[in-house]
Amino acid sequence: MSDNNNKVHEAAEDLTTSFRETNRALVETALTALDLNARFAQGLFESGIAVLNAHAANTRQLTHMVVRQSHRQQEAFQILMRASLDAYLNFFTAASSFYLHSLESAERPSYSLVEAAEKATHDAVQAGEEATRDAVEATGNAYRKAQKPR
Repeated sequence: MSDNNNKVHEAAEDLTTSFRETNRALVETALTALDLNARFAQGLFESGIAVLNAHAANTRQLTHMVVRQSHRQQEAFQILMRASLDAYLNFFTAASSFYLHSLESAERPSYSLVEAAEKATHDAVQAGEEATRDAVEATGNAYRKAQKPR
């Protein structure tokens, strides 16, 4: 019986050892999987943070570029407005000059009235042409300035 008891005892020990080794292998596999999952999650998190940082940097750069372009457009618009205003002022100055010359002509003898009107008309046309040239030139300058990269 002792021999039989020894066999039973050995079989029980073998079974216990087998369970222990199986459980140890399961625990080691679970710990390895847990470690791999933790590394994967950390890598995923770090990649996400890197992508967000890159997006933030690109957004800052884009914002700065939009602000610079906005300032350039504003400057070009101001130049165009000044040129247009100068052209209109020159035109109205020429018209009032024509009117003043006409009034002065009315006071002179009638034979010089035609000459004075002709001169005033000529002066007004020249002033209008000059104002138009100035406006076109200023517009071209403003456009070229707006097109220059800074």
